[in-house]
Amino acid sequence: MKACFFDFGGTLMDDKSDRLAHLEVIKKIEQTYKVETPSEKILSQLETYIRFFAEKRAKRWIKSKSLFLDSFKNILGLEIDPDWFMKIYYDAHKRCCKLFPYAKQVLKDVKEMGWYLGLISDIDDEYLYFQLGEFSISEDIFDSITTSDAVGVGKPTPLIFKTALDKCGGEPKVAFYIGDSLDKDIKGAKRMGMQTIWFKGNKHEDADYVISQLNEIPLILSNEG
Repeated sequence: MKACFFDFGGTLMDDKSDRLAHLEVIKKIEQTYKVETPSEKILSQLETYIRFFAEKRAKRWIKSKSLFLDSFKNILGLEIDPDWFMKIYYDAHKRCCKLFPYAKQVLKDVKEMGWYLGLISDIDDEYLYFQLGEFSISEDIFDSITTSDAVGVGKPTPLIFKTALDKCGGEPKVAFYIGDSLDKDIKGAKRMGMQTIWFKGNKHEDADYVISQLNEIPLILSNEG
């Protein structure tokens, strides 16, 4: 079966808009807890803190909620109420987050072309389904959704790709993976024998195709079909 799998954050969802949401969360924390450190500095420290755990999360998934709360404790010395934090977190993402141009149309086009349509993402399930709802993307458009939260490991660990491939019953050589990260998405999928499309990337031996806009995908698939 011909299969096409998408990453979510940074591929379908604009990662810059996600960063703006995180900045809003930090500003709300600053206001509530009277923090004087500049928001951008805190955000930079937060991003560094999360990157530090990237390798560990690939081997054993750690929920983003836990990482965020731990980061604020370590960076700012704050014990933040989890329920309050999640409320402001979702509120900020609801206001700020956007899809990349053509994202919804491309999903529809790929589906109508008869390809198996899947999602493989390093993401917490609760947050993914929240964002799909906010973007009015029906879960039913995907033949399968495979998350690091559900599998227990993150990309580029082979298990998350294997789990997705097992769901569709297809061979890796006829499956495409589209993502924005060279190491996690492109190299990870390539090691499984999948074909790769690097979104906003550069020429690289592990990237079969490089695109700058999502609407380039249907033409690639039609030529490969």
